[in-house]
Amino acid sequence: MIYFYKSIYLILGAIFVLKIIFNLGVPYHLIKLRNEQENAESSGVSVMLGLELGLLALLITVAYFIEDEFILFTPQGALLYGGGVILFSYLHCFIVCGIYFSFKK
Repeated sequence: MIYFYKSIYLILGAIFVLKIIFNLGVPYHLIKLRNEQENAESSGVSVMLGLELGLLALLITVAYFIEDEFILFTPQGALLYGGGVILFSYLHCFIVCGIYFSFKK
């Protein structure tokens, strides 16, 4: 049964990582849109924080059923590393967009 939970955990983790990779690309996409549509209507991209938090909650829940010593398979490790990665991805977005749009004036 442990292998089942580890498999679920790894699948959820892969989806979580793909979402974080998407978040890292968002500021560059916004910059590209801004450059292509100088006078057009503004458009945006939704980063959906709720999806990341939901995936993180599922990861933590599944981690409770995994009896493993490896830190990523513990609820505390999932919370620590998952929360850190979410925070990093949003900080990256704010820093890149902030730097670009402050020099773009």
